[in-house]
Amino acid sequence: MTLSKKILDHPILTVTIFALMAILGLFMIPNLALELYPATEEPIITVFTSYENAGPESVEKAVTVPLEDSLVSVNKLKKLTSTSSEGSSMIMLEFNQETNLDAAVNEIRDKIDEAKGDLPTGVSNPSIFRMNTASEPIITLALRGNKSVNEMDFLAKNFVKSRLAQTDGVARAQVAGGTDKIIRVELSQNRLEAYGLTLTQVSESLASQNLDMGGGKIAEKTSEYTIRTTGEFPDLEAVNDTVVANVGGYGVPLRATVTKSPASTSTESLEFQSTFKREQAQIPSRQPMPFTKR
Repeated sequence: MTLSKKILDHPILTVTIFALMAILGLFMIPNLALELYPATEEPIITVFTSYENAGPESVEKAVTVPLEDSLVSVNKLKKLTSTSSEGSSMIMLEFNQETNLDAAVNEIRDKIDEAKGDLPTGVSNPSIFRMNTASEPIITLALRGNKSVNEMDFLAKNFVKSRLAQTDGVARAQVAGGTDKIIRVELSQNRLEAYGLTLTQVSESLASQNLDMGGGKIAEKTSEYTIRTTGEFPDLEAVNDTVVANVGGYGVPLRATVTKSPASTSTESLEFQSTFKREQAQIPSRQPMPFTKR
């Protein structure tokens, strides 16, 4: 007797079984775990290293290549790609799906320790990141208004960010873009030669006087005082009046060596990112950077 004939001979029993299965399904639906963006982990590990004030070619030769030579022998490595940009190096290692990433991270860390002796001074300690969708921002907001870029940046960092970070379910809120002020100093070659100065001397003099750092503590009976040097330049006039050298017993201010007064420039893009919690542990989200491909 075939299965179909048994079902036809007992229709009530068949309908009862399917009805029970439907009722059981209705009770189970509310208990199902549903996520709009399920947390998945790609078998990709990224090694990021910064090398300040170095061009892409210098970063590639001094940082990327030595690390590549060491990391290429990692077990179960499927693909290795590298990107060198101004001041930073990023190496991406892709593994097979069945690879134990915890063991791979430990092996990568050992390989980096072996290659540290070949890296130049001034290179930061390489950071290792695992690609996890739980670390990616879910919502990206753009802040717009009839205010200046500086005002919008101030509002985003001091009001909007704190409000979003306090919202239930938000693991982290981060502001990207905005105004990043710098001071550009254009030196006159003729004036430098007249005072017997070089570009390096002026740069080092400015850096050594633009400091805000702790100076230790002084204990007196039951009181303790914290000493701190506040030497950062408060405005452009302070930069102009900075003495960069002493020639013939007279101090040479910066304004005597420049072609024009230092100017303040800034970038004018503002982007807002908000990351909602999906995992207990969150790693920093990767920000897109203008890289130069090898």
